[in-house]
Amino acid sequence: MAKKSVLEREKKKHQIFLENFSKKFSLKNQFKKEKDINKKTILSALIQKLNRNSSITRFSKRCFLTGRKRSVYQFFNLSKSAIRAVVSLGFAPYITKSSF
Repeated sequence: MAKKSVLEREKKKHQIFLENFSKKFSLKNQFKKEKDINKKTILSALIQKLNRNSSITRFSKRCFLTGRKRSVYQFFNLSKSAIRAVVSLGFAPYITKSSF
């Protein structure tokens, strides 16, 4: 199980992302449409002043059960070890245990 402090940090990053999403999206659209180089530099400076955690690339996928960060399968939102436990208990339909 992941530490609670790490999970809370991830929640905080997600909240900051949601707060700044519309602002960042509008600034990026203005930047793409702008022709003047001086205005583009001003807009890029405004985008850079936003919080780093307002970017979606700062997130990491986490296991739904354990909170593990590595080897998370996107289809299940579970880590490899959690999938193995779920399949061996028979809770995942249509998945057979081959050689665990």
